[in-house]
Amino acid sequence: MKLAVAHFPKGKVNNLTLFTSYGLSAIIIAMVVAQLMTIEKLLPIIENYQLPGGSPSAKIIIFLSATCGVFALPFLLRMNLSPLFRILSALLLNVYALIWLGLGLWITVNNPPLIGTGLFGGLLKSIPGEVVLPFGSLLFVGTVFITWSLRSDLGLKK
Repeated sequence: MKLAVAHFPKGKVNNLTLFTSYGLSAIIIAMVVAQLMTIEKLLPIIENYQLPGGSPSAKIIIFLSATCGVFALPFLLRMNLSPLFRILSALLLNVYALIWLGLGLWITVNNPPLIGTGLFGGLLKSIPGEVVLPFGSLLFVGTVFITWSLRSDLGLKK
């Protein structure tokens, strides 16, 4: 039953980890809010990636991106959570980064004609498709760094 009791993470972290965590939180908040605000414009953008499965897979990608982004924030912000939800939040943080890394790899390999990238929903259509892979890579490196740095919050030994 200890997995269901919420508590703040124990221990102190260094400033680099804290600033990286808060910076990554700000980026994810900006991405998710923009994606949710322009969700009707985001679907044609992701459909234009020409993913296998067409429109249903684009809808699944959008749903997973928004859901993982929202539920990754409690781990990044070191909120009062149960240990089980903290682990789930850390997992969803890495899944969120993998989604955008995977989309970046897909764009690089298949080179579909893009009307926008979808990184910030339909707000920024002038971002070229070549930006998604480096952005997804940096996002993934940042999430792995944060997950590794905050592993004591997950109950793993340092």
